[in-house]
Amino acid sequence: MDSHFNQRSFASTANQVKSFTRKNKFALLIAALVLIVVYWQAIRPIRVNAQCTSEASHNSRILLKNKAESTTDWKQKEEYENLIKKNMYLRSDYEAYYKRCLRGHGIFL
Repeated sequence: MDSHFNQRSFASTANQVKSFTRKNKFALLIAALVLIVVYWQAIRPIRVNAQCTSEASHNSRILLKNKAESTTDWKQKEEYENLIKKNMYLRSDYEAYYKRCLRGHGIFL
């Protein structure tokens, strides 16, 4: 008897949902579009920014190591190695990688 009540309750709820959906199609469509726009304009750029920040930092450090290995100027090599020891990178390399990553995700600065 209890399962019969649950089936009837479920069917009743399903009918109510169908009725609500039919009556409010336009409002539901607008709500869905608003959610998509909020995601695309607010949430997505935040996620892309975090990813690009991490990528640019990592790639800039690798590039600095490669520059230190390939340079023939001992003074420049010493400067690069000091930055590497401090776990740093060149700002210009970071910015280039960061902008390239953002552009790759369709965000233009």
